[in-house]
Amino acid sequence: MTELSAVRAEIVRLHDFFEAWFNGVEGLSLAAFSNALDPQFYMVAPSGAKLSKAAVVNGVATQFGEDSSQISIHNVEIEYSDGSAVTATYEEHQVRGGVGSARITTVTMVTDRNAPGGYRWLFVHETWL
Repeated sequence: MTELSAVRAEIVRLHDFFEAWFNGVEGLSLAAFSNALDPQFYMVAPSGAKLSKAAVVNGVATQFGEDSSQISIHNVEIEYSDGSAVTATYEEHQVRGGVGSARITTVTMVTDRNAPGGYRWLFVHETWL
């Protein structure tokens, strides 16, 4: 598997979890999400708010079964890689509760064989499209 394929698979894996979580699929564990995030993980939301790992995980936790959701990932590109750390960009398109939105996201991850998808997420920055 190429690095691009592995990075894309991890991004899709995490967003497939979000879609299932928001749709209320039973039997999911929030650990499949939270264990992929570094303890010092943070996210810059499209609004510009900087959110800690705890804030992001708690926000997702409260949305279990909240609405009908569809999430798709497009145009994954690696912007930087040194063999252990990778920065990538991708488009995320969502339809939640019948309302569509799209954003471009930048993520920095490091390889970690103990993380659920083989990568530990360090940072995410989203901007509305």
